[in-house]
Amino acid sequence: MVPYIALFIGVVLFSFLIWGIYKLAKRIRRKKEVEVEPEPPKIIIPADVIALEKLQKLKTEEKWFTTDSKGYITELTDILREYIFNRWEFDAQESTSEEILSGDFILKIDHAHLEKLKEILSTADFVKFAKANTSTDENKLMLDRAFLFVEMTAVSDPSNDNNN
Repeated sequence: MVPYIALFIGVVLFSFLIWGIYKLAKRIRRKKEVEVEPEPPKIIIPADVIALEKLQKLKTEEKWFTTDSKGYITELTDILREYIFNRWEFDAQESTSEEILSGDFILKIDHAHLEKLKEILSTADFVKFAKANTSTDENKLMLDRAFLFVEMTAVSDPSNDNNN
């Protein structure tokens, strides 16, 4: 009887040993399988492309043909402020028109293009704070100036975006 008990205990111990080796091998294999995949590269859309798309949307929706000058002007200047931030990393969203026009990035802009921006921002201030209204012709002209400003200050080489 004792040899049968010893044989039974031996088989049970051998089974536990085989089971332990199996579990250990499975755990090691699972650790090897969990490899971190590299993140796909983020597609960076140039600032001018984003701004031009938004301006085009404003144009196609004919928002310039409105009686709500303040709403239209606010939307137009928000697009330009976002463009300035994305293009030159200048926080234009939280800046006044005067602060924008005295920012360091202004030195990198041609005088003719800077005049377009000044005209837009001064008209926007007049509409927003003096509660003036603009005509549809003035609204269309401001939209055209915004298009020109973005197109003329766009970077041809995206890898050199913040340096120009």
